[in-house]
Amino acid sequence: MTITWFGHDSFRLEADTFIVDIDPWQLPVGLSKSNLVLITHAHYDHCSLEDVGQITGAGAAIIGPREVADKLAAWPVMVMAADESTQIEGVEVEALPAYNLNKFREPGQLFHPEEEGGLAYVLNWPASAGKLGKRICHTGDSDATSELEALTGVDVLLVPVSGTYVMTAEEAAGLVNKIQPKLVIPMHWGKIVGDENSARRLRQLCGERVTIMAPGQTIAVPD
Repeated sequence: MTITWFGHDSFRLEADTFIVDIDPWQLPVGLSKSNLVLITHAHYDHCSLEDVGQITGAGAAIIGPREVADKLAAWPVMVMAADESTQIEGVEVEALPAYNLNKFREPGQLFHPEEEGGLAYVLNWPASAGKLGKRICHTGDSDATSELEALTGVDVLLVPVSGTYVMTAEEAAGLVNKIQPKLVIPMHWGKIVGDENSARRLRQLCGERVTIMAPGQTIAVPD
């Protein structure tokens, strides 16, 4: 399995010719088509009509909360809500709520309130060809909520670190220490808010399990 980070919260996961894109935004041209597109919420930097159109071919599945389906009206979006799950070509997709605890747009108004229905996703990738299965969590734009802290058996955690709209590096480190993933990739830095120093801070706090990626970089997920 490989993971490519395109910057911000946009990732591509690929194994055995099955391709999953999460929150595609500002993608490079010429990418192959995706089998599954997961969108965490309807904000422009996560739900981009241009980017979804670029990577979505015939037969691709698109999953997102209700607001995403409304925004992507030209595509048949499978609506998911927190605590629901589905299976796409053997890959199980679990949805968890993604929301803020203490990041306010203005007094009393969170940037990502729970009632807006934003999602985090856990992908349970099956074992194949002698390779172990993988459990991968993309937290979406969230703080370190109790639902995320309750996760177990996570191999790869894709977690924001920039603060302002999402958890800070210190809050992300608390989540990492709770759930003990094998590999951690910091996201949500370098484009809108936060810089590489936020990612380096997470690595300082959590050690070598944290891999800081450059936009466009692809790495292999270790067995």
